[in-house]
Amino acid sequence: MCLLVVLHRVHVTAPLVVAANRDEFIGRPATPMGLLQEAPRIYGGRDETAGGSWLTFNQHGVFAGITNRPGAPRAPGLHSRGEWPIALAKHPTASIAAEAFVSAFKPREFSPGWLLVGDSTELFHIDMTGDTATVRALEPGVHALENVPLDVASPKSVAARAAAEAVLAQPWDEARDGLAALLRSHEVPAGAVGFERVDGMSIPLETHARCVYAGPYGTRASAIARLEAGHIGAIWWTDGPPCTHPFTLLEGVGDGRG
Repeated sequence: MCLLVVLHRVHVTAPLVVAANRDEFIGRPATPMGLLQEAPRIYGGRDETAGGSWLTFNQHGVFAGITNRPGAPRAPGLHSRGEWPIALAKHPTASIAAEAFVSAFKPREFSPGWLLVGDSTELFHIDMTGDTATVRALEPGVHALENVPLDVASPKSVAARAAAEAVLAQPWDEARDGLAALLRSHEVPAGAVGFERVDGMSIPLETHARCVYAGPYGTRASAIARLEAGHIGAIWWTDGPPCTHPFTLLEGVGDGRG
């Protein structure tokens, strides 16, 4: 159950801030944050089982991230949702990316999920759970997307949003530390419940924490990014759960302010 928290044109010093956890089965191989392709330069982690990525950033300051709708395993013949963030990051702005995406991708060819794609001026939500892809522009604010629809106030998304709102007036270094603490939290919010998927797999209560430890499943990687007009400000990342792995600045990327 992944988590995307986006501060869209509300932080005192940064027009767009992204904080994200990737939750996945522990044994599923992946390559950590790095350069995925040139022209344009796209950065992200890579899923080595199905290919693609869960979170990408490009040289123009565009990001794209996905969360999955829990359900049955991917049916034979369907494409990997990991294609989505890489496709979106090939464009110079979020609006161009969203428009191109809905023309090129059909929900029936993938397992269902949701995306956020944004830059310093615009943020879009893309729903890939229906018959057709739908795009919605989001207002400035703090947005938290987990493995439920964006408009559902789940205990996890509500807790994440509240923690993010606490850093809005802080200088960037302090805000970054606050977002790291947000991503490290093992607290299961009030009102969270476990459930059983349609394929019979149990979803334990621990998956409602922001940093997940649930047996063979858990938080595998984290990222905090500051995106500026037309470029990446900085990307901090972990190759492992953020509670035990320190955030590292992605070298050679950004404006040098961290």
